[in-house]
Amino acid sequence: MQLIGAADASEHWNRALLVAAAGAFALVCELFFIAVVRGTAGLALLPADAIPPRALWIGHLVVAMSLVTLMAALGKLLEEPYEPVSAHTAWMLGIGIGGFGLASGAAHLLSGTARRWVTASLIAAPMVLVGLWIRLATESLSASSLGWLLAASAVLAGVLGTWSLGGLRSRTKGAPQS
Repeated sequence: MQLIGAADASEHWNRALLVAAAGAFALVCELFFIAVVRGTAGLALLPADAIPPRALWIGHLVVAMSLVTLMAALGKLLEEPYEPVSAHTAWMLGIGIGGFGLASGAAHLLSGTARRWVTASLIAAPMVLVGLWIRLATESLSASSLGWLLAASAVLAGVLGTWSLGGLRSRTKGAPQS
């Protein structure tokens, strides 16, 4: 909803808006896949019953705050996709994507699985590194490219995390592998 409202508020409907909106939509789709379809409580690629419910609740809270921050910043990009990205918006993008990656990685560390350090690192690292890059390279990145950069970090985290977990598998324990 944030992205639609921001695109509607944009003064110019042009190529820059189309590219920024497509990148933002790709990011939302990938986050949905790794957090909802293949995750638990919004935590990327986390199997059901992997961590205690109280830790799951805290992780869900952190992920929700990170995604609200990320979507608000993406909304700002869509309002003015032809303008330079402000330092404030870059901070919000970095904190949003980095917070999501860190919360998901922390949940995997708490899971107690055999490869938890590898999985946590492979999920968190792409998002945290892209968040830092966005903040440090604000002047050299266009608003229309940021959505695609964020989407690429989510895809990379999803692919690496899925590889670390042994491929696409069911979210429930004891279910047959898919």
